[in-house]
Amino acid sequence: MKRVFIGLLSVFLITLFTQHLSHAKESMLEKIYHLGKVGNLKLKIPKDWKEEFMKRSKDTFPRIELTPSQHMAGKVVFVVMWKLKGMTNFDSTEELKLFLADSGNKLLDRAEEKEIKFLEFKGKHSLGYYYVLTDKKPAPGEYKVLVQGAIRVGKLALLFSILSNEYNSKTFENAIKILAYAEYQ
Repeated sequence: MKRVFIGLLSVFLITLFTQHLSHAKESMLEKIYHLGKVGNLKLKIPKDWKEEFMKRSKDTFPRIELTPSQHMAGKVVFVVMWKLKGMTNFDSTEELKLFLADSGNKLLDRAEEKEIKFLEFKGKHSLGYYYVLTDKKPAPGEYKVLVQGAIRVGKLALLFSILSNEYNSKTFENAIKILAYAEYQ
């Protein structure tokens, strides 16, 4: 009897896990962003997220804004760059880190943190850094937590900002998944 119960429980757990993995794949939508002569950026985004792609103009790089379906759950903004002003070695993640340090240090006066602490990011096709800052006194309608970073994806640099009201939110988890599977084509 005990063996039958354990066998049934095993089958149930395997079925449940398989359904969860299948649902996770189905809940993501593969999007390809055409960047002209530079190539393409492929992202997997949650199906229920609102997406807006602003193509490159003369003075700006392409920008992708993603918003979860839940009101005030957060926002994710990507800026796709393929050459950075003032950077001598675009292929260097250390150059991206210096770029991030410069922008992050300008935000420290509003943050609870006293210094920028970098976390390394490694995706399937990407490598880079990010940091987390918490707003001391967010204004009404503003988000409390900013996760900002930059990763290299092939010939591209993908700058990102994740805005939410808590660090390990569902918005943050989904944004990290998006970044983990970002691919240059």
